[in-house]
Amino acid sequence: MPVSPTPEQIAIIESTKPVTMIEAVAGAGKTTVLACVLKRACDKGVAPAQAIALCFSQGAKERLTQKFVEEGAPRGIVVQTVEEFARQQVISMAGASYLDMPVFYDSNEQIRPHIVAAAEAVWQRYADAGVLTDFDFSFDSNERIEDFIRLLVRLKANLVTLEFEARDTDEIAESLDESAELIAICKEVERQRGTDSGECVWQSPFDHVTDLIGLFRRQPEAVNVLPRFRICVVDEWHDVNAAEFALVQLLARHARLVVVGDRDQIINAERGADPALSSNGFDFAFPGATRQAITRTFRFGSSLSALAGAMMRRECVSQPGLSTRVTYMPYQPGADNDCAAMVVATITAARARKDAKLSDFAVVVRDADQSIDIENQLIDAEIPYRCSGFDSYLVRPEILMLRGLLHIATGSYDTLSGEKLSTEKLVRSLGLYASARFDSDADFASLLSFDERLAPELKNERRWKEALRMITAEPATLESFFSGILCRVSSVDSDSTGRWKIRFAEVVATLREMAANVAVKNTAVQLLTYAVRQLDLASATSRVFVSRGRADSATRSIDAFIRFAGNRPDQSATDFLRELAARQASIGKKLNYLKGRAQLDLTTVQYAKGKEWPQVLIPYLERGQFPRTANLGEERRLLYVAMTRAMTSLTLFEPAEAFASRRSALLPRP
Repeated sequence: MPVSPTPEQIAIIESTKPVTMIEAVAGAGKTTVLACVLKRACDKGVAPAQAIALCFSQGAKERLTQKFVEEGAPRGIVVQTVEEFARQQVISMAGASYLDMPVFYDSNEQIRPHIVAAAEAVWQRYADAGVLTDFDFSFDSNERIEDFIRLLVRLKANLVTLEFEARDTDEIAESLDESAELIAICKEVERQRGTDSGECVWQSPFDHVTDLIGLFRRQPEAVNVLPRFRICVVDEWHDVNAAEFALVQLLARHARLVVVGDRDQIINAERGADPALSSNGFDFAFPGATRQAITRTFRFGSSLSALAGAMMRRECVSQPGLSTRVTYMPYQPGADNDCAAMVVATITAARARKDAKLSDFAVVVRDADQSIDIENQLIDAEIPYRCSGFDSYLVRPEILMLRGLLHIATGSYDTLSGEKLSTEKLVRSLGLYASARFDSDADFASLLSFDERLAPELKNERRWKEALRMITAEPATLESFFSGILCRVSSVDSDSTGRWKIRFAEVVATLREMAANVAVKNTAVQLLTYAVRQLDLASATSRVFVSRGRADSATRSIDAFIRFAGNRPDQSATDFLRELAARQASIGKKLNYLKGRAQLDLTTVQYAKGKEWPQVLIPYLERGQFPRTANLGEERRLLYVAMTRAMTSLTLFEPAEAFASRRSALLPRP
């Protein structure tokens, strides 16, 4: 170990208990301890091939492998992600004739045709039954496909898909607060995969574990094909979901089990992570299991450890000699960009004092939509930054759609000339809101081979691709493309999509009239405000994005973008478009100049998990921003993860004393 192990760590390393859960605080050297546990087991006679280390991401696997090297663990220990292990077992089950070998898919693009086909099948059933619905069954955009897959991942992680045959669609939808149409499509995807008959025609990475558990439920004797290990360790246990938990239970029948995690870092609800699996669920599955704690962190000092301990109501101490400065920075909520301005001023002041270099800083926001004001302030201050884990607001679909409306309304396309990638993204975003189809060459080829009857329709797809090529070459053609193709009601459009297209065209026609009216100077913010109100973009965005969380974030991004335009009350739409283009060019220029060199990180809590920076800044600690939901337990865990990324300095931005009632309820008060 880089430092002498603590008594807590020594007790864990020397333990031989059959089942142990290590409960550790952030920065406690969890992965290092696991490496030492395996090394000690091998020193005591366990052959390396009889030891396995599991984790839940490639990043965690790489860190664990590196720790094995650093701690001198013998070669030959099996180190895999749970997904890799499960896929290997599926192959073994096929070899033992418990199932036919499935086709393995490794990308969303390969899954996409099956989702589209399932949605069309469900739509046809609704139509045949005369069931009226406003649900949009078109799954042609990447965003909707990705959102749908996130929902399917969550259902599989919680083993809900194994109950599809026994449970009613409406019952499942109500219990999950999802639409019945979405659940019906999920059921259809699984039916087409063949899971109802026990055979899986194809598997994606998120199918392996759940399909294995389904197989073992149908054919319990298949469990005997699983390899037997003498010791199994699992890192980052707080990320485990119900399907993975069930698989680890099976491995633990013959192996000593050691898992390590931090219950306060359970924030991956999208992949099914559940606090119960680290608390009473673990105790129920493994009665008599030993719990051992690591309460000392090697990442941050006593000020932050005291704050984290008080907030999470647990013991947290820091290694002697560490120091982390915790600063509360007040701002005026509701004032023009005051929080964002304070964030940038804090970074500027620290750099002026030469306290840190730019790469030492991370601004950690709860959600990506909170980045807009901060990005603009960073651009104005000429501070290079990168958005880690999400796109800059300037190229998000909801913002590009609004930019596209301004281009069409004003007839101004000069800022798109020569910007092929930006123009294509803008067209795709308009198409997303108009439920248009855009398929890649790979999609084209897969559809052609999937069903030759689709060949005539693919001629139309070729036209779409040609239209994209023409628009990127000559942006002014976007105007006729919008009115002549995007807003043209098709025979395959649902009633709700057809109504939306008609309304879309009407609103843009009015925007054109407003922009052309020389008697009344209609500014950018006036045009945008009219478009948002008349199109009811909050509802439209909920239709566009399958994930409610993604839709809510997109709606907030739109609101923040309108506020940004409102800070320029006299700016024309044409000038506003030029400013946006200049800002986007500024970001691109700095990124190209810096390339792989260090720069400030603007990131989300989810993406920051597992990382650390010398200086961390957390903005918008006010009600409605952080926390954002009524689930204060989950919100507190999110804040805990964000705070504990800091090493030498943590700055928390909260409303000033005059607005104390609006401060976040998550932070403990004296």
